[in-house]
Amino acid sequence: MKKSFTLLLVLILVSVFSLLILFTIEVKSLKSTNNTKAYLYLQAKLHMQFLESIAKDMTKENNQTLFLQKDNFKFEIHLLEKSIELFVISQSDEIRLHKSLTR
Repeated sequence: MKKSFTLLLVLILVSVFSLLILFTIEVKSLKSTNNTKAYLYLQAKLHMQFLESIAKDMTKENNQTLFLQKDNFKFEIHLLEKSIELFVISQSDEIRLHKSLTR
């Protein structure tokens, strides 16, 4: 009878510790994913600032579109009659930034 309680206690402890370890691994994985997405978002914001400076220097022609591509990002500048539309799109993750500037 004593051996069966010991075995039951060992099984319960092993299952509890394995669940705790799994939870810890999941949390670390989620933190890593969030850090990666935060880094990509920051990078996309910096690219958006760069696009703003390019768009301000472009000519005043209407209905002109410029497409650029660099590593993991696509950039689009749409020159419309009254506004300039800027897009930064990440190819690997779901990060998309849009900004509209008035002329």
